Amino acid sequence: EKARLVTLDHMPTYPGDAVDMVDNAIAKLPAELIWLTYRDVERHFGISRSTTARRLKDGLVPGIRFLHGRMLDDGPVRRLDRTQVRWLLLAVRAQRTH
Repeated sequence: EKARLVTLDHMPTYPGDAVDMVDNAIAKLPAELIWLTYRDVERHFGISRSTTARRLKDGLVPGIRFLHGRMLDDGPVRRLDRTQVRWLLLAVRAQRTH
């Protein structure tokens, strides 16, 4: 069986105000911070490692691969790019408003 890749086509639609808030937060990251670890996400946005992992496993972040329903590692340390962090923040914000 081939691994399934979560793509932008799989992403839900979020309200414009949430998108604006998240985009502003991402823009404030230091320019040299291109890849973020779980620790970076927690330090900059206050999102715990367990919450980040849950949102990834829920398929709410593009670029994550799954095989037989399990999230595949992408190396010894998972690093998220700014696009992935954007979708993670949107998923967390949407969860908090429900």
